[in-house]
Amino acid sequence: SELNPTDEVTVTAWIKPKSPSAGDERIVDKSNKRGGYSLYLANRARTGDGSAELYLAGQIGDGGNNFRNTQNPRLAPDKSHFAAITAVSNQKFTLWLDDTKIHEENIGSMQAYTGALGIGESGFNGIIDEARVYDRFLSPTEISDIYHGSEPNRSGLVGEWTFNEGSGTVA
Repeated sequence: SELNPTDEVTVTAWIKPKSPSAGDERIVDKSNKRGGYSLYLANRARTGDGSAELYLAGQIGDGGNNFRNTQNPRLAPDKSHFAAITAVSNQKFTLWLDDTKIHEENIGSMQAYTGALGIGESGFNGIIDEARVYDRFLSPTEISDIYHGSEPNRSGLVGEWTFNEGSGTVA
Protein backbone atom coordinates (compact mmCIF):
# COMPACT_ATOMS: atom_id res chain seq x y z
CA SER A 1 0.00 0.00 0.00
CA GLU A 2 1.10 3.57 -0.62
CA LEU A 3 1.32 4.51 3.06
CA ASN A 4 3.36 1.37 3.88
CA PRO A 5 6.73 1.98 2.20
CA THR A 6 9.48 -0.53 2.90
CA ASP A 7 12.30 0.88 0.76
CA GLU A 8 12.29 4.64 1.40
CA VAL A 9 10.10 7.05 3.38
CA THR A 10 9.98 10.74 4.28
CA VAL A 11 7.53 12.20 6.79
CA THR A 12 7.27 15.99 7.20
CA ALA A 13 5.10 18.43 9.17
CA TRP A 14 5.06 21.97 10.48
CA ILE A 15 4.49 21.99 14.23
CA LYS A 16 3.94 24.56 16.95
CA PRO A 17 4.03 22.68 20.27
CA LYS A 18 2.47 24.12 23.40
CA SER A 19 3.55 23.18 26.90
CA PRO A 20 4.47 19.48 27.27
CA SER A 21 1.78 16.96 28.13
CA ALA A 22 2.23 13.86 30.27
CA GLY A 23 3.67 11.57 27.59
CA ASP A 24 5.12 11.41 24.11
CA GLU A 25 3.08 13.35 21.55
CA ARG A 26 2.60 11.80 18.09
CA ILE A 27 2.81 14.18 15.14
CA VAL A 28 2.44 11.64 12.29
CA ASP A 29 2.38 7.99 13.34
CA LYS A 30 1.89 4.73 11.48
CA SER A 31 3.89 2.34 13.60
CA ASN A 32 4.26 -0.26 16.26
CA LYS A 33 7.56 -1.40 17.73
CA ARG A 34 8.18 -3.79 14.82
CA GLY A 35 7.25 -1.78 11.73
CA GLY A 36 6.19 1.50 10.21
CA TYR A 37 7.28 5.07 10.95
CA SER A 38 6.62 7.79 13.49
CA LEU A 39 7.51 11.46 13.89
CA TYR A 40 6.79 12.68 17.41
CA LEU A 41 7.75 14.83 20.37
CA ALA A 42 9.39 13.06 23.28
CA ASN A 43 8.78 14.52 26.72
CA ARG A 44 11.66 14.14 29.13
CA ALA A 45 11.65 15.22 32.77
CA ARG A 46 14.22 17.83 33.68
CA THR A 47 16.33 17.50 36.77
CA GLY A 48 15.57 19.95 39.53
CA ASP A 49 11.99 21.17 39.30
CA GLY A 50 10.73 18.03 37.48
CA SER A 51 9.03 19.93 34.65
CA ALA A 52 9.06 18.35 31.19
CA GLU A 53 11.03 19.38 28.14
CA LEU A 54 10.16 18.60 24.51
CA TYR A 55 12.53 16.98 22.02
CA LEU A 56 11.87 15.97 18.43
CA ALA A 57 12.04 12.20 17.96
CA GLY A 58 11.39 9.60 15.29
CA GLN A 59 11.08 5.88 14.83
CA ILE A 60 11.52 3.57 11.86
CA GLY A 61 10.43 0.00 12.48
CA ASP A 62 13.05 -2.35 11.05
CA GLY A 63 12.00 -5.50 12.87
CA GLY A 64 13.49 -4.53 16.21
CA ASN A 65 12.54 -2.18 19.00
CA ASN A 66 14.08 0.85 17.27
CA PHE A 67 13.53 4.11 19.09
CA ARG A 68 15.47 6.98 17.57
CA ASN A 69 15.75 10.10 19.64
CA THR A 70 18.00 13.04 20.15
CA GLN A 71 18.22 15.03 23.34
CA ASN A 72 19.24 18.23 21.56
CA PRO A 73 18.00 20.75 20.77
CA ARG A 74 15.18 21.27 23.25
CA LEU A 75 12.03 22.78 21.68
CA ALA A 76 10.62 25.97 23.15
CA PRO A 77 6.81 26.06 23.50
CA ASP A 78 4.80 28.29 21.13
CA LYS A 79 7.50 28.41 18.43
CA SER A 80 6.90 27.01 14.94
CA HIS A 81 9.24 24.35 13.57
CA PHE A 82 9.56 22.16 10.49
CA ALA A 83 10.05 18.52 11.49
CA ALA A 84 10.97 15.57 9.27
CA ILE A 85 12.29 12.05 9.18
CA THR A 86 13.87 10.43 6.14
CA ALA A 87 14.89 6.80 5.84
CA VAL A 88 16.31 4.38 3.31
CA SER A 89 15.95 0.68 4.14
CA ASN A 90 19.22 -1.02 5.09
CA GLN A 91 20.99 2.33 4.98
CA LYS A 92 20.14 5.33 7.15
CA PHE A 93 17.57 7.14 9.23
CA THR A 94 17.76 10.94 9.54
CA LEU A 95 15.86 13.28 11.87
CA TRP A 96 15.49 16.94 10.78
CA LEU A 97 14.51 20.05 12.77
CA ASP A 98 13.87 23.09 10.60
CA ASP A 99 16.54 22.61 7.90
CA THR A 100 19.15 21.06 10.20
CA LYS A 101 20.04 17.38 10.44
CA ILE A 102 19.95 16.66 14.19
CA HIS A 103 20.36 12.88 14.20
CA GLU A 104 21.44 10.17 11.77
CA GLU A 105 22.19 6.48 12.11
CA ASN A 106 22.20 3.21 10.20
CA ILE A 107 19.06 1.07 10.12
CA GLY A 108 18.11 -2.42 9.02
CA SER A 109 15.40 -3.47 6.59
CA MET A 110 12.24 -1.34 7.02
CA GLN A 111 9.09 -3.31 7.85
CA ALA A 112 5.56 -2.23 6.91
CA TYR A 113 2.87 -1.63 9.50
CA THR A 114 -0.63 -2.07 8.13
CA GLY A 115 -2.48 -0.32 10.97
CA ALA A 116 -4.06 3.13 10.68
CA LEU A 117 -2.11 6.34 10.24
CA GLY A 118 -2.69 8.90 13.00
CA ILE A 119 -1.97 12.62 13.11
CA GLY A 120 -1.80 14.43 16.44
CA GLU A 121 -2.59 11.36 18.52
CA SER A 122 -1.45 10.55 22.05
CA GLY A 123 -2.32 13.97 23.40
CA PHE A 124 -0.41 16.22 21.00
CA ASN A 125 -0.59 19.65 22.59
CA GLY A 126 -0.15 22.23 19.85
CA ILE A 127 -0.69 22.84 16.16
CA ILE A 128 0.20 20.53 13.26
CA ASP A 129 0.11 21.82 9.69
CA GLU A 130 1.00 20.49 6.24
CA ALA A 131 1.71 16.90 7.26
CA ARG A 132 3.06 14.82 4.36
CA VAL A 133 4.23 11.27 3.71
CA TYR A 134 6.43 10.40 0.71
CA ASP A 135 7.38 6.91 -0.42
CA ARG A 136 10.83 8.21 -1.32
CA PHE A 137 13.86 9.77 0.35
CA LEU A 138 13.82 13.58 0.21
CA SER A 139 17.32 15.01 -0.20
CA PRO A 140 18.80 17.56 2.22
CA THR A 141 18.21 20.22 -0.46
CA GLU A 142 14.52 19.28 -0.71
CA ILE A 143 14.15 19.39 3.10
CA SER A 144 15.76 22.84 3.14
CA ASP A 145 13.56 24.04 0.26
CA ILE A 146 10.38 23.04 2.13
CA TYR A 147 11.62 24.78 5.28
CA HIS A 148 12.34 27.96 3.31
CA GLY A 149 8.88 27.98 1.71
CA SER A 150 9.47 26.41 -1.71
CA GLU A 151 6.95 23.91 -3.01
CA PRO A 152 8.63 20.49 -2.96
CA ASN A 153 8.81 18.06 -5.84
CA ARG A 154 5.55 16.14 -5.40
CA SER A 155 6.86 12.89 -6.86
CA GLY A 156 6.35 10.08 -4.37
CA LEU A 157 3.84 12.08 -2.29
CA VAL A 158 1.40 9.44 -0.97
CA GLY A 159 -0.33 11.40 1.79
CA GLU A 160 -0.93 15.10 2.43
CA TRP A 161 -2.98 16.80 5.13
CA THR A 162 -2.98 20.61 4.80
CA PHE A 163 -5.61 21.41 7.45
CA ASN A 164 -6.92 24.34 5.41
CA GLU A 165 -10.57 23.58 6.10
CA GLY A 166 -10.81 26.20 8.85
CA SER A 167 -12.86 24.14 11.30
CA GLY A 168 -13.37 20.66 12.69
CA THR A 169 -11.22 18.19 14.57
CA VAL A 170 -10.90 15.29 12.10
CA ALA A 171 -8.46 15.24 9.17
